[in-house]
Formats: sequence, C-alpha cells, structure tokens
Amino acid sequence: MGFGAIFRKWAGGWIFIGIVIVILYIAVAIIWLALAMAIPLIMIDVAVIALIVGLIRKDRSRFPFTLSVAGAVLVVADYKQRWFTKALATNVSFLAWLVPVLLSVNILAGLISVYFLIRISMNKRN
Repeated sequence: MGFGAIFRKWAGGWIFIGIVIVILYIAVAIIWLALAMAIPLIMIDVAVIALIVGLIRKDRSRFPFTLSVAGAVLVVADYKQRWFTKALATNVSFLAWLVPVLLSVNILAGLISVYFLIRISMNKRN
C-alpha cells in the first residue's frame, strides 16, 4: 500500500468527520433557534395568531377569539413576571426592543377579539 492510498483513505475519513461536524452544528443552531427564539415568540404572539385564525375562518366560532383573549392575558402576565419575554431578551438580545411592541400589539389583538366575541354573542341572541 503506497503513500497515496494511505493519504486518500485518511483524507476521506477526515472529510466524513467534517461533514458530520457541520451537520451537528446546523442541528444545534436549528434547535437553539427553536428553543430560544421561535417558541417564546409564538407564546408571546398567541393572541395575534389566534385572532388571525378567527378572522380567516368562515364560521366565526368562539374558540379562536377566546384563545386570543387568553393569549392577551398571558402576554400581560408574562410581561410582568418576565417568563418568555426574559428568555427572548436574554437569548436573542437584538429582539429585546421588540418586546414592548409585541405587548401592545397583543393587547390590541385581545381587545379586537373581545369585540368579536361580543358581536358573536349578540348575533346568536337575535
């Protein structure tokens, strides 16, 4: 076995190890993004997401609007207790300025959902 064959075998093993390391780095980055950024953003924005779902649906059921009101209450409690907002501000510091904006948008979404809940209740009475 010559030096060239040994080098090719050795280099091929290192290439495989390099590919595995790159794949692991990408997997860790995706998991970090999911845990540090996506999940807190979804939990903070649940009021807006539920309001959009409620407005898109044709039958206008109460569930999405009720979920939106609950999400608005959750985001106010979260802002006071610093659960997801603290995790978002510490793990993803470039989004820290966005937390008060998200609070305002979610409170507005909760209020709009209350309007639609009252409107649905009044329409069912008539």
